[in-house]
Amino acid sequence: MSSYPGSELVLFQHARNWKTYLGRVLRPWVSGSVLEVGSGMGATAEILVSDAVRKWTCLEPDPSLANAIESKIRAGVLPAQCICRQGTIGDLEPDATFDAILYIDVLEHIGDDRGELAAAASRLE
Repeated sequence: MSSYPGSELVLFQHARNWKTYLGRVLRPWVSGSVLEVGSGMGATAEILVSDAVRKWTCLEPDPSLANAIESKIRAGVLPAQCICRQGTIGDLEPDATFDAILYIDVLEHIGDDRGELAAAASRLE
């Protein structure tokens, strides 16, 4: 797998007003077992994980970004409910299902977004 070329993630992790707004709007709807596809640096998990979330899976195809998420989990920057998997939705265990699946600033980077969303829908509980 090649490295993710975008440098905007470094900038976006500091977009506190946007993240605060996103958290306020989405947090009430995110609970149970959550899959975040294209987790980047873990900034979305930092603002959306709440006590209502039992498990948050950060799914990141880029190895260096997945390593950064793992470091944040070990350091306690990301909540204890978080785990990280490197890969794409097709790399998950066949029986893995979730209560919510999030694509935050991700679909525009996926060539076959229709196929991706169909694969995600089959993973919903």
